[in-house]
Amino acid sequence: MSKPINVIVINPFEQTTTEVTISNSESINEFTKIMDCRVFDVVRLGTNVIMYVDDEGLLIDENRYFKLGDDPNAYAYAGISIVACDDNFGGTISFDRDMSTIEELVTWMPEGYSEEPYMEFFPMH
Repeated sequence: MSKPINVIVINPFEQTTTEVTISNSESINEFTKIMDCRVFDVVRLGTNVIMYVDDEGLLIDENRYFKLGDDPNAYAYAGISIVACDDNFGGTISFDRDMSTIEELVTWMPEGYSEEPYMEFFPMH
């Protein structure tokens, strides 16, 4: 069992960013419980910063969205997400920056906003 870690939870339903302690960073159940989802994916945000996102978030009607950064063309993320750091070996560790670095990047999308799921496949030769 791993030691507890501190992460940032981005909740577009409540429009909050909060620091949360996860008791076991290796427990998939703990991540899916916080995010209220069945499956998740990991998005790399920068040097050792990662975000867990609801992998089915775009498929849920009436989901809530947020964007990171000030690019108006940036992708919006659907549902509750978790920001943490990685240890460069596939493990999740505590978010090691000030929480304000995330708060300053979040833009809450208005109720009713949605994005269409998009996939693109490339043939392997």
